[in-house]
Amino acid sequence: MYEPGTFGTMLSSILTQDNPKFTSDHAHDTKTPNAIEGFHKDIEYESLSNKTDNELHDFFSQINQNDPYTVHRLSSLRFSGIDFDRYFKSVYRIVLKPKKQDLSSYAKRIVAIDGVSDESFFMKHIKDKESVPKWFIEQLACKEMTKYFEKHIEVFDSKAKFLPTTHTYVIDPLDLFDETKLSNLLDSVGKFLGKKFKLPLGELKKSYERNRKYFTK
Repeated sequence: MYEPGTFGTMLSSILTQDNPKFTSDHAHDTKTPNAIEGFHKDIEYESLSNKTDNELHDFFSQINQNDPYTVHRLSSLRFSGIDFDRYFKSVYRIVLKPKKQDLSSYAKRIVAIDGVSDESFFMKHIKDKESVPKWFIEQLACKEMTKYFEKHIEVFDSKAKFLPTTHTYVIDPLDLFDETKLSNLLDSVGKFLGKKFKLPLGELKKSYERNRKYFTK
């Protein structure tokens, strides 16, 4: 589980490939398929949260049970509100939870990479978009994204006490660039799965160099 722009696709690439490469910071450029359609975005969480228990059982039965394990990219911390242990044989949750002081930096990163959507709440209220400076629109987008992150972290914090402590690993996304902390995470997941993961140090260094400008004060 993670929020947009917090390196969730990068981590899933490490967990699903022997030689992961994440040369692009745009998640959709990786063309990483979702294990189940309708099980990725925040708006899809909304849909799932309104399903009955039987409907959720039917939905998750789409997974190929013959696969040794499946990585699901859940791009919203609000997915913590679903009790996956009811629908999966075994579950290991990795939660990328940013520090509060870094939220505006993640917001700047995602606005820089994805741009500003015309569907943004504040954009719908701007009549003459051409007359508004780009820097001002980007500033508004960053503020809106920061609030979005804050709301979702509040939801996660309210659900965290109900998650099984033995199979839930919460980590700051920036710690993925720390060799020791990432190794500890992969060792924990590997012990659960009976599998070993390689540390893609070269790719991590390149990704860090591309992204440190957003987090350097």
